[in-house]
Formats: sequence, structure tokens, C-alpha cells
Amino acid sequence: MSETETSLTFKDNFIELLILDELAYVPLSPADAELLFQVLDERTEVSALICTTNLPFGEWTKIFPEPRLCKAVVDRLTFNAHIVETGTESWRFKKTLERQKRRGTRSSAAEIAAEGGAA
Repeated sequence: MSETETSLTFKDNFIELLILDELAYVPLSPADAELLFQVLDERTEVSALICTTNLPFGEWTKIFPEPRLCKAVVDRLTFNAHIVETGTESWRFKKTLERQKRRGTRSSAAEIAAEGGAA
């Protein structure tokens, strides 16, 4: 383990709440996936964690390069967890459409995405 990895996991032990926003949005390298697993493993049942993602657990193998590691990460995240499913609709996209409607203008999906409205 490198010094950077050691210091990262060591610092995490002092964080009461870790927030992983948009987890599983971008594929992880094998090294990044292992480091994330190590951090989650050390924090399991020790401190609070909030994780947001738009990707269902069944599709996380697209993000984590090794299926066994993917299963272990999902296991750590879901153990004693409160899972809140909000649906598949993008909140940002919905709000952008509402904003466009209030202004009385309509934009194409491409224009909305260019404005940052799509997740």
C-alpha cells in the first residue's frame, strides 16, 4: 500500500460522516476500486455514510472492474443500511424542465443538458 493510500484511510477514521455523491457514475480503476473497498471496510459499523447513485446495484459491475470486489462493496454499503430509492428520473432534469416551463420557453434535451440540467 502506498503512503497516499495509508494516509487517506487513516484520515477517514476521524470523519464522522462520509458522503459519496454520484458513486458508480464513472468506472473505477482496479486500484481505485480496491482503495474504496478498504475505506468502506474500515468504516463499516464505525461511522455514518451517505451514498448517492443513479445506478442500480445490479449494474455496478460496469463500474467495479472485478465482480467479487463489486459484490463486497455492495455488501459493505448495504449492511445495516437505510436504502432510499427515489426512482430513475433525474431531479436536476426535472427541475430544469420546471424552470423552462415557468419561463414559458421550451428547450431541446441537448440545450437543457448544455445548461447543466441533465444528471
